[in-house]
Amino acid sequence: MGGGHKNIKPEDGVPFEKGNQAAAKWTEESANQLADEMLEWIKSGGHRQIFFNEFLLINKGLYTDLPAYLSRKYDSFRKKMDIANETQRVKLLKYGVEDTLNQGMTKFALMNIHGMSEKVSTDNKNTEVKMTGAERKARKAELIKKLKK
Repeated sequence: MGGGHKNIKPEDGVPFEKGNQAAAKWTEESANQLADEMLEWIKSGGHRQIFFNEFLLINKGLYTDLPAYLSRKYDSFRKKMDIANETQRVKLLKYGVEDTLNQGMTKFALMNIHGMSEKVSTDNKNTEVKMTGAERKARKAELIKKLKK
């Protein structure tokens, strides 16, 4: 069953050496079980449980680069990670707007983890003014007189 992101099959990756116990640890089933536990942890924890890296490192004792590896290996895991990322983003927005979290740190996390930015719009209402050569000369002379005063 397998087949990860862009149809990368587990057997296409770097093979584990014979006798290496890590080879059997991350099957698609065990990866999806981890993802399910992580999603449940994020969803059930309110504003105290937002960052899935906290779950991986502190609760499970796993490296935080594991999701990238498992996402490349298993497409089903990647889909669950997409949900975890979106859940994290929505919780940051929700609790930031409710003023439950520090707004400055919430903004920092949204910008640096989720790539959001402040939207600044600039309206440029310059209109093109068409002048004849004589009008330009007259306007130039007028401006020079003002500057000399």
